Amino acid sequence: MLLSGITEGISDHEMTAIVFAQHYADTRGNPSMEAWNRTVEAYGTEKALGDIGCDSNDHDWEYQWYLNKCI
Repeated sequence: MLLSGITEGISDHEMTAIVFAQHYADTRGNPSMEAWNRTVEAYGTEKALGDIGCDSNDHDWEYQWYLNKCI
């Protein structure tokens, strides 16, 4: 149903992740700081990093991106 634009039954909390995931894909992995900060605010840093497939214990490119942009 989501692919057809029907968001009924999706909580605002879940929509935050869905909207960020779409933005992340649209920007080819280079989301805006505003979008990133909104996601971190909603989920916390560890969960937000996990949502983009990053394990903060591994120093993969997403974690390096986070470190370079946010710290």
